[in-house]
Amino acid sequence: MKVLIKSMKLENFKGVENKNYLFNGNMDISGCNGIGKTTIATAFYWVFSDKDYDLHSNPPIRTVGHEEKEPKVLIVLDIDGKEIEVSKRQVRSIKKSKINMNETVSYKNVYEINSIEYGEKAFKEKLLEYGIDLNLFLSI
Repeated sequence: MKVLIKSMKLENFKGVENKNYLFNGNMDISGCNGIGKTTIATAFYWVFSDKDYDLHSNPPIRTVGHEEKEPKVLIVLDIDGKEIEVSKRQVRSIKKSKINMNETVSYKNVYEINSIEYGEKAFKEKLLEYGIDLNLFLSI
């Protein structure tokens, strides 16, 4: 099986407001400090494992001061000549307590494959159907 990353789109992810990256299978990423190399890697790991580049769980992905914006990563893969879109976004919700009016903020991850929404477990199962077993390379 051959899997290529064709492109990645980041929206409100870390310090990136809206950016498209075209790879067409070439993942040779280099450049000066501060141009986004680690952000690209973190976006990839976040979609597939809820980790960052250093494999820390549940990484902070929202830009400070813009917590209300919804982060989203869309990755286009080519799997043996078949193109699929894989995406993950983080939805923010606020609940007010009826007793003391305090606000509680929570975040929910939403996964999609080809624009069909899945829960995390079903997302991983669907990727297995495409031949992608995330446990093989994210064993930490």
